[in-house]
Amino acid sequence: MVRIFKNPITDKTEKIDIDTSVCVFFFGPIYLAYKGLWKHALIWLLIATPLSLVFSSFVLLFSIPFASMVFAATIQSILTQKYQDQCWEEVTKKISTPYEILQAKLYVESISSTFMDPATESMPTNKACQFCSAVVTLEAVTCSNCHSDLSAQPVSELRTAAA
Repeated sequence: MVRIFKNPITDKTEKIDIDTSVCVFFFGPIYLAYKGLWKHALIWLLIATPLSLVFSSFVLLFSIPFASMVFAATIQSILTQKYQDQCWEEVTKKISTPYEILQAKLYVESISSTFMDPATESMPTNKACQFCSAVVTLEAVTCSNCHSDLSAQPVSELRTAAA
């Protein structure tokens, strides 16, 4: 899932998704330092290097991938916490449960059926009387206010037709 955070002061946006996990896995402490997570970069180094100093360089083959996997699995929550601590606004809403996904889908369908479907546009059911401007139904033959024949031409149209 993609989560986007926006700095309210500078309008800079940062995206947190699977790419951040991939970058941490392959670049490790370099990516953590680039994101300003110096404490986590040092923790990564502490996980990866002491074991190899104690035992042998052969342990590096296991400790570096282990540290990379640990931070690849946790980087999204670490960055989310960092941005929230710095009062960044989350632009996207996290949808995590199946119920929320269904709720979002039903909401989108209701919006699209209401605003995008031309069949749902409501047709007018009333009109104004051409003689007295009273509101009458479209099917009305005579006005309920002035009792005029609504099938006849109004006076204004008779004048323009004569001219």
